[in-house]
Order: sequence, then C-alpha cells, then structure tokens
Amino acid sequence: MNINRIWQSLFLIIFIHCFTIAQNVEKELQRAVSEDKKGNYESAIKIYSKIIKERPDIIELFYLRGFTYMKNADYQNAIEDFTKCRDGNCQHKEFAYLNQAVCYKNLHQFTNALSNLTKVMEIYPSHTDAYVERGLLKIDYLKDPDGGCSDLTYALRLGDSTAGLMYIENCKQNVDSKYSTFPADFPMVNIETVNGNLVNIKDLHDPTQNLLIILWTYWGRPGYEILSDLSNVYDSLFQNTNSKIIVIYSTMENRYGKNYSKDKQKAISFYLEHKFPFESYFDPNGEFPKNICPIVYYINQNNQIVKKSISYAYESWVDIYNTCEKMSKNIPVE
Repeated sequence: MNINRIWQSLFLIIFIHCFTIAQNVEKELQRAVSEDKKGNYESAIKIYSKIIKERPDIIELFYLRGFTYMKNADYQNAIEDFTKCRDGNCQHKEFAYLNQAVCYKNLHQFTNALSNLTKVMEIYPSHTDAYVERGLLKIDYLKDPDGGCSDLTYALRLGDSTAGLMYIENCKQNVDSKYSTFPADFPMVNIETVNGNLVNIKDLHDPTQNLLIILWTYWGRPGYEILSDLSNVYDSLFQNTNSKIIVIYSTMENRYGKNYSKDKQKAISFYLEHKFPFESYFDPNGEFPKNICPIVYYINQNNQIVKKSISYAYESWVDIYNTCEKMSKNIPVE
C-alpha cells in the first residue's frame, strides 16, 4: 500500500473545521500535528490521547491518532482507532477503511484488507486509490493477477496516472502471455459497421494488401494516443507498406456496468469528433478479447496472422510502422 499517497489525501481533509473547540484544545491539536510531521510519532500520540480524553465527542480525532499509530507501525491500535472513527460516522470514513486495509496488509491479514478496500468502493465508487491498492493486493498477495489487472485497468480508466505505471509494471507480461497464442488464420466472425450493418471479417481481406486490425476499447487513453499517432502517418503507412488499417471498437458490455448500445454511440461520437481516417467497426457479439490497451493484429496478404501484440501508451507507433514495413518486404516479424 502506498502510505505517502494516503498521507497526501489526509491533509486535503480538515476534519475538525466544523467543530467549535476551546482555544487550548486547538493549540494542542496544532502541536500534535507538528510533532507528527516531524516524525515524533510517540509524542504526537500522547498529545492526541490527551485531547481525546477531553473531547471524545470529536470522532475525527480517532482518525488522526489512528493514522499516526499506523505510521509508527502500531497497526493493531491503528485499526481500533479507525474502527471508532468509521463506526462513529466520521466524515470521509472511506479513508478509515482504506487505512485499515493498509494495517491489515502489514499484519498479513489479506482477506480483511480485501474486504476493507471493497467497502471503500461501495462508499465511493470512483476512489482510484482503492482500486490501485486492491489491484496490487490481488497481484502481490492473493495470486489473482487477472483480478488485480482488472482493478488497475479501472483505475486507469478513471484517470489515475499511477495506475498506468502499475499496469505496465505488473500486467504487461501477464497480458502479453495471455494473448501470445493465436490461430494461423484470422477468425471469420461478424462485426458491425457504424451504420449497424453486419459484415463478416473475411470480406475485409484483400489479397493485394496487408491488414492491420486494432482492437480498442474506445475510452482507453492508451488506444487514443496510438490512434492519434497512426492518423498522422496513415497516408505514408499505406503508401510505403501497402497496409490497410481498420479499428474494431471492443465495447465493455457487462464489465463495469457498461452497456453495449450506449458504449457504441459514445464510440461513434468520439470517432466523428477526432476524424480518424481508419475504417471503424464494432464487436457486437464479444468475439474479441477486451483490454484497456489496444490489441494489434498483423495480417498478411494470405490472411494469416503473423503477429499479435499489446500496444501501450508509453510505446511508440514506430514499432507498428516497422512491423508493417517488414511485412511488405516479406521479412519475418517477431
């Protein structure tokens, strides 16, 4: 768990601003916070305890003391204070659950940590810290890489930049290996045009051209960057490598509450807004794998898949271009 990120979040919340407290209590509180920031945790805990004895009605004080207990590696006392905070209906109690998860993880009580992080999501569904931390918990301790990468994917979708780095670090190899095997010939399945017509993918094959198919979930930032870069070199790519590019939007029906028809309309609007030069289709029957980062199929003139890869926002479109160039010259690709 990333304690620094949680610490930064803590100071965005001034728990006691809504309380009228005596001047001497306010001064003691300021002194406790000062000692905490200096790393004098034992001293800060004593001051917090003194204030709590005088004003046990200020539930948020248990959170502040619990957080200091946690940084002092006294996880059991921290858990007890966070429990008093959330059971006392303190403000922003999702942070109490989140920090309890930190403590449970450090005590190797992973099931309890998982339960707490899930509770955070119930209270605040867009809490990206909880998705990142639960994802890492699943990957590092619960032997659930698919579930962990799914959580990091969702945090990435919500705009958490750290989730992107964690995804690359923890999920790239897992995803690559998952999609490393593929048939020699491209599957002959039906896909849907922007106008709602069904087309069999075999009809897209042209024996005079190579074909580059990009599967993309429309809201994925990595896919947007790849498509934008390829748009800028589209004419050159086609002329120099004899490669045609099509995009199949892999919508997220039945995942994260997504609805296919709504997903499709948003994707169409996005496509029209950015004026991508590629032919665009949809995957109404879920024939293709879904992933936050684009999956790229390289298909030669014999309609054989010669390479399939996951493309990440941090990688260059140059790799795609170079692969198409090798295909056009009949050079084996890896």
